[in-house]
Amino acid sequence: MSATVAKDMGHDVARLLAPSPSFRHFVYDEAKVETWAEHLMNDKYHVSDEDRRPEIIYERIHWLLSGMAINVTYEIGDMAGILSFNNIIPYHKATLHWAMWDMGIFGKSGVRETIALLDIIMDSFKLTRIGSNTPDPKVLKLAQLLGFKHEGTARKEYRWNGELYDTYLLGRMKEN
Repeated sequence: MSATVAKDMGHDVARLLAPSPSFRHFVYDEAKVETWAEHLMNDKYHVSDEDRRPEIIYERIHWLLSGMAINVTYEIGDMAGILSFNNIIPYHKATLHWAMWDMGIFGKSGVRETIALLDIIMDSFKLTRIGSNTPDPKVLKLAQLLGFKHEGTARKEYRWNGELYDTYLLGRMKEN
């Protein structure tokens, strides 16, 4: 990242670390990582059969938290889920990974706070797009409430316990 980009984004660091009461910047804690990994192993819509092995899941979590790319990860509520913005390319795009095991947190105020967080991320990194995908129909509905558009469907792309599911391709563009 260039010094100009870093300087432009520097004023947003406080907003990135504590964007709202429901979202906290994820701070490494082995017990939380174990909880996260357990949910990823056992919840249908988070990790496909091909990747559902502890060593792969821990490798994926540690990659998200390692800083090898620009990644910003938030804990939702009291480990009700994780929102992770990955492969952030300032002035261009990012990818959002959802891992939610308690959708109850997303009432009206939770939706408002999530929209505010998305706006903070887009503004802080000067993004024009956040892309995502999910095989979970509930996450598709939530994403649409958050301003994501359903851009397409990858048919039978996700496998869980040998059964194939469609994956919904999502995008949220910066309003001009």
